[in-house]
Amino acid sequence: MRPDPTWGDEDADLTTAGEHETDPGPIRLVLVEPSSIHGAAVRELLDREDDFEVVAEVRTTDEAVGVTMQEPPDVLVVDVDLPD
Repeated sequence: MRPDPTWGDEDADLTTAGEHETDPGPIRLVLVEPSSIHGAAVRELLDREDDFEVVAEVRTTDEAVGVTMQEPPDVLVVDVDLPD
C-alpha cells in the first residue's frame, strides 16, 4: 500500500483523504536473489499481494543493473549476501 500523500498535510480536505482520482497501481518490484529456490519462495509471497508486482527476478547485480536501466522499478528487493 502506498502512503497517502495527504498524511501530515494540515490543509488537506479530510473528506477526500485517501481518495485519489487515479489509481497508482501496484508497487513494481525487481527481486535480486542468487538462489532460485529462495527467489521462487519470495516471489510466491509477493505475488499473493495485490499491492506488489514483481516485474523481474534476477540472480546477479549485473542483471539487476541491466533490468533497472531498461525499466526502473519502484523498489529493489535485494539479498544482502549477494556473492558479486
